[in-house]
Amino acid sequence: HLIYWLAEAVATRDGRAELLLRNELMGLYRKQNRQEPAVEQAEAALALVKTLSLSGEVVDATTSLNAATVCKAFGMTDRALSLCYYTWLGDTDMVNREPSEYRKATPDALMQTAKDFLVPEHENILYYETER
Repeated sequence: HLIYWLAEAVATRDGRAELLLRNELMGLYRKQNRQEPAVEQAEAALALVKTLSLSGEVVDATTSLNAATVCKAFGMTDRALSLCYYTWLGDTDMVNREPSEYRKATPDALMQTAKDFLVPEHENILYYETER
């Protein structure tokens, strides 16, 4: 029945109903131990939150938590933690942009950053005192 109502929501462009149904399907597929459809629903629901401009709303947090639970259930703990972290920061979609941000780093850019920040003026020295 959920698949039928999802198709109806998509056909009638009822985004909120679609989001609700995708959240339900995430849980159903997770319980049925069906990784691929569970992850597909999670990704579609997260994209829908952005499309419907619901970022920062309670439904955003609920959807992110459901998606994180799916990821955790299937051994994708890093993605689950990232979803929770970026939702907490207010930018759930960052989980999708993060890899491309890392790929932007070049050896030259890293070297320049090191030269800019690892200078004597920024040096910290830690002294340890031992008990005698």
